[in-house]
Order: sequence, then C-alpha cells, then structure tokens
Amino acid sequence: MKRLKKYVAFAVVFLLVFALLPSVALGNQGTEFTFEGEGFSVEFRLNSFWDTGYNAEIRITNTGSEGIYEWVLNINRDMGLSENWLNGGRVAHQDASQTTIGALDWNSYIPAGGSVSLWLYGTHDGDKPVPTDYRLTSKELREVPAEDFTVTVNRYSQWADRFNGSISLINTTDRVMKGWQVSFDITGGGAELTDVWNAEVLQEDTSSATLKHRPRSNQSFHPDMNLHLGMMGTRAQEDFDFENITLWEKVALPYDGWSDSNLDNDPEDDQPEDNENVYIGFRPLPELLPQGWDS
Repeated sequence: MKRLKKYVAFAVVFLLVFALLPSVALGNQGTEFTFEGEGFSVEFRLNSFWDTGYNAEIRITNTGSEGIYEWVLNINRDMGLSENWLNGGRVAHQDASQTTIGALDWNSYIPAGGSVSLWLYGTHDGDKPVPTDYRLTSKELREVPAEDFTVTVNRYSQWADRFNGSISLINTTDRVMKGWQVSFDITGGGAELTDVWNAEVLQEDTSSATLKHRPRSNQSFHPDMNLHLGMMGTRAQEDFDFENITLWEKVALPYDGWSDSNLDNDPEDDQPEDNENVYIGFRPLPELLPQGWDS
C-alpha cells in the first residue's frame, strides 16, 4: 500500500511539472535536415531546444559501395559540445565556425549501407543549432613527438641465425593515443620478422618494418601504459639492432577545405522567432542539466 502511494505521488508530481513546462509543437520546420554527400549522408534531428541548451541526434549513413574506416565528421558550425555530453563520438576540434567529431573504437567502421548515430547535448546563443553542411573524412596518421614516449629495445636470446626480442614503449603523456603504429630500421645486416606478438605487421623488409595495432583489440595506447611488442625472426649478423624507432597515431583533424559560404559564421540568420524559443517536447529538469547550464 505504501509503495502504491509513492507511485501515485510521483505521478502527480510528474504531471504538475509537465504542466508547468512551456511547450509548443513545432513539427519538423527548422528542426531536421538531411545532407547528401559523396558516398555518405547525414541526418540531423533537433529533439529538444530550450533557453541555452539543446538535445539532438545525428545519423551518419554510408551510401557508398565500400566500408568507411575511422570516420571523422566535420560540421560547419560551433555545436557548443563538451566531451561528457556527446555519445557515440569524441570532440576533436571546436571553434566559432566548425566542429570536428572523431569515431570511437567500437563504431569506427561503417560498412556499406550501414550507419552510426551520435547523441548530442550542447549549448547555444539563441539560434537553433541545425547545421546544413558536413564533410566526412578519415583520421590521419601523425608522428608522435619523441618526448611523448620512451622506448626500450630488448634482445633476449640468439641462436644459429635466429633471435628473440622486443620493443617496449611507454606513453608519458596524459592523453590516449589512438590507432598507433611503430616503424623502425633494422641495422647490422638486417633481419626478418617471423613472429610478432601484440601487433600486426603492416610493412616489412630486411632493413625496416612497421607494426600496427590489432583491429578492435589494442588500438588505444593509454597514459603510462607499457606497449610491449614481442618478436622472433632470422638475422644476418649478431650485431643487428632496431634503430630510429618512430611512434605514430591516428588523429581526427578539422577539415580545411571549407569555403566562406560553407561556414556558418553568422548564425543570426537562423535566429528563431520569439514564439520558437521554447521547448520541443520535454525540457530536462535542472538536476539533469550539465553543471553550469541555466535552468
């Protein structure tokens, strides 16, 4: 009986709160937009819009015939996002004219005909945040500065023309390095790798090699993590060595090909009318808003 009273009390409070929330049905006018790009499409839906915040969904669909790897979505306006209020992606760049969102480990591949969805909570300055131009690119490989990691080469044993060794790297930064690769030269007559642990061989000859993370396995190189790459192989001479060891990472870079007409630098044109500055559906209660947001 007490439990039933609690449910009834909760329902009454909910109805009272809902009745006090101003709401106007705006339909789809100015709240949805579909962009058709080359090999992809982006659907944007503005679900909620209130004084200084909004809630929206973005769906990216691969309309091409081949899969898209490690996608990066560039949007032609500042979406007012924070890392903690974006689900399905990571904010890689944001300024007054564009927002760059990178894929996460689990949704970085979009097969032909497939799609991924992003859920956004952001802030705005009064205009409805409905972007109209998008670019879909892929993460790019960038060399990691030498001061951002340490490296140790171990040669455990040698017999006949065989060897057993490893390369160990430690991430000395406070950020996660995604999609890592390690390249190095093989000196002293060269060597050939026959077995590798914790990595895949991307490129190899007797004088150099490049190793990469395993797909959907260990592509994240975390701070203070020891990335241990074990290997066995054949060598030409006993004094062979691994030198010029370089670490690379995949990063989501902002798109630099926008023209002035593509960038939404003057959002005043999208300013809603007075009767549109209301809530579409439910307005989140103050305790559900990000810290610092007006209630």
